[in-house]
Amino acid sequence: MWIIVEGLDGSGKSTAIEILKNELESQGKKVIVTQGIGTGNIGGYLREEIVKKENLTPAMEAIAFPLALLDCLRKVKEYLELDYIVITDRFIGSYW
Repeated sequence: MWIIVEGLDGSGKSTAIEILKNELESQGKKVIVTQGIGTGNIGGYLREEIVKKENLTPAMEAIAFPLALLDCLRKVKEYLELDYIVITDRFIGSYW
């Protein structure tokens, strides 16, 4: 199962994710929380560039975001194959 939580900064995503994670784990489920585009190697690099707001040209953004999303999907797929419930904080919506 893959659960994606979208919302603006300060909307309570982290709190909701923590409550959900704790509840699922109390039921004996294996749970992993991922950070959307920051989940994989490409996404981690891009996330750092977004935070720093340096070196992120429109061309880099046009190429890097789709690659980061694919990288996230690859990592989520690995967790799902290991029978984890994956909770992702912001997959797409708030990045564009």
